[in-house]
Amino acid sequence: QPVVEAASEARIRVSDRDDLTLVPTDKRELMSWYLWDCGSSPIMATTISFWSLLITQYAKYEVAKNVEGIVWREHHTAGALCEGTCYGTPCGAYDGAYPELKFVRPEGMPESCQWFPVNKDLPTGTDYSNTVVLSNVAGQLGCGFFLVFLGSLGDFGSMRWNGLALGAFVLSFAPIVALFISETKDYAWQAALFVAVIVAHLCAQQMFDAYLPLLAKAHPRTIAAREARHSSGTKTAKGCVEPPKTANGCVEPNGLDSSASGTNGKERAEAEEAADRDAAVSKTRQEVASELAFFAPALGFGSLTLVVCMQMGIIFSYNKEDAKDDLPRQAGDPDNVGGGLRIAILTAGLWALVCCFWGLRGLRTRPGRPLPFGNESHSTLGASMSKLGFRRTLMTVRMLRAQSPELLKLMLGQIFSTTGNGTVVTSFVVFVQRELNADNVDMVIIVLVGSMSACLGLLLLMPIVKRLHGKELYRMFMALKAVTLVWPVWLALGFTQKWEMFALVVIGGVLNPSLLPTVRSIFQQTCPHGYEASMFSLLGICTVAFVWIGSAVLAMLLSATGTMRWGILAQAAFTVVALWIFSSFDFKKAQEDRARIESGEHEVDGVGEFDELRAESQDSSLTSR
Repeated sequence: QPVVEAASEARIRVSDRDDLTLVPTDKRELMSWYLWDCGSSPIMATTISFWSLLITQYAKYEVAKNVEGIVWREHHTAGALCEGTCYGTPCGAYDGAYPELKFVRPEGMPESCQWFPVNKDLPTGTDYSNTVVLSNVAGQLGCGFFLVFLGSLGDFGSMRWNGLALGAFVLSFAPIVALFISETKDYAWQAALFVAVIVAHLCAQQMFDAYLPLLAKAHPRTIAAREARHSSGTKTAKGCVEPPKTANGCVEPNGLDSSASGTNGKERAEAEEAADRDAAVSKTRQEVASELAFFAPALGFGSLTLVVCMQMGIIFSYNKEDAKDDLPRQAGDPDNVGGGLRIAILTAGLWALVCCFWGLRGLRTRPGRPLPFGNESHSTLGASMSKLGFRRTLMTVRMLRAQSPELLKLMLGQIFSTTGNGTVVTSFVVFVQRELNADNVDMVIIVLVGSMSACLGLLLLMPIVKRLHGKELYRMFMALKAVTLVWPVWLALGFTQKWEMFALVVIGGVLNPSLLPTVRSIFQQTCPHGYEASMFSLLGICTVAFVWIGSAVLAMLLSATGTMRWGILAQAAFTVVALWIFSSFDFKKAQEDRARIESGEHEVDGVGEFDELRAESQDSSLTSR
């Protein structure tokens, strides 16, 4: 194994010199990369919180128009019926004789009572809560198709940068359109914009993640460690340091001349010193990757906290008579529904417009391969790109199956992990609105507390994770993942009081956001050098492309049982399967597989079956961002 690792590091030293994407980065580019996440995180959080609530309110207001009317219940949808007095007469709600008072709490009714529609079906025959759930299915399914067919093209031409730009455009301008959709009967149009933002964010996030390995290996600290490793070599005409070569011009695995290798203790000491320098470079690159993976979302949640504070002021000030929700109280004007929420969504969109496009200006160009086909018409270009992307995705899966089965286990576990956990997160707002009648103020508190908890959790874990390697890092990930099993069980079996939703947000906010950065750190330590673009693309596909399955299960069980609790509980099964798969992952074996791939053990006459996926095989005629 040491021989294989030495050969692997030798090939990395050579590929470092040939890697055209190895353009040194600086603080300005790193801040630009962070800035894009600071713009996209608030709009995505706003989408799954305030926008979900807006669509649910629209749909809920529509079903409240059914002849069955509404009822007031204690705390949650299955609570005891509440009573008050309507003009001196005991009643459960104002009847049709007073339509302007339909949503007004009868006199003497406790504040703990919430209103719920008796008939929850829309004119289409579907439960009103399924509006957002099915929108999640559509958005996640659309993102899955996009990533499978186009997600692996991030290292071609300017695909990486263009993907971020297109995503920023949708994230910025969809909220502007949503501002003008004010009638509750148009909830389907709000849902369509909701789907567009989900697809845009998840797909752009794939391109955002593709920058991680590039920035990690081009980071000033990594460059400094690499130069220290080469300090024993000679400089080229361009001033680049090269490792010592043999008389035949070949680089030895340990950087020594083969004619003298092993002849005395001095050479052995130099070999050990070279191995230590190689290990230092690898360790530095991994620490930088972990730092980037954690610091970016930490800044994103910090940005979200600032935006939520602005949204809170908007929601509170928009309807001073009743800031609890935007439902009409006295005038019975349906145009008032969601007014504060629409402006809050617009605020997040404008924030994305400024931050994302400002961040894009600072991301540097890097040499990259051109697309492997000539000039084509727009009608055939899309088909050609889709075929290429799909083929590269399948090729990456085949490579993992043949040469790195442990990484394939990690990918498979990630599919089940994000399917269950992602469904719980994206459906949380609909669930608490349906079960506990969570209102605008509740949502402001949930998002504000959640963003602050997430930022705190990431900042606390970042210095720990960046120093963890191998099994220690993996054990921490398994502990974090095991805790997520509590979320669906608690939602399904508890949640009869509003305090529970705030408690879950605080606990989940500290732990949940660290899962994906930890997976990225593990992946960075086991991903073969030169294959980062294709591998991280597949990781992105496994992270978001299958979440729709969990949302579809939730939608089907909601339709079948009339409650979301069984559908939420079913998500625990995905987490159990994920934990079982993750438990079979062998970190040491994954690193051994990585060393074998990097050393060329699977190649024949210097040619590998999957060389097309290597970054070094690119053409320098075009530039890539």
